[in-house]
Amino acid sequence: MKNKLHRLDNVWAGIGLGFLIPILGFFVIFLFTNNGNPFSIFWYNFTHDAFPYDFQMNANNNEMKKNTLILCLLLNLIVFYLGYFTLKYDQFTKGIVATTLLLVGLSFIFIY
Repeated sequence: MKNKLHRLDNVWAGIGLGFLIPILGFFVIFLFTNNGNPFSIFWYNFTHDAFPYDFQMNANNNEMKKNTLILCLLLNLIVFYLGYFTLKYDQFTKGIVATTLLLVGLSFIFIY
């Protein structure tokens, strides 16, 4: 009898979880760092520069963006570890790696 989780061993499941896990991580990071602000303010600070002429505030804002993206993508590393080393799902981890590399490239473009 096959393992019930064996159906996850395909590239599309890896790609799907590769996109879903960082999005869920983004919301979890919001829950821990919101300081009582609504999500719209967190999203605005994440997608915009803080002040046009305040270089220190922009540096802090860029640091927050980097840390948030790193933590979101770090969750994919945990899924990769579980899929490849624990469950031995090769096709699944191909999807995770492809998605993570795509998101890292987009993150690099987004920040810089």
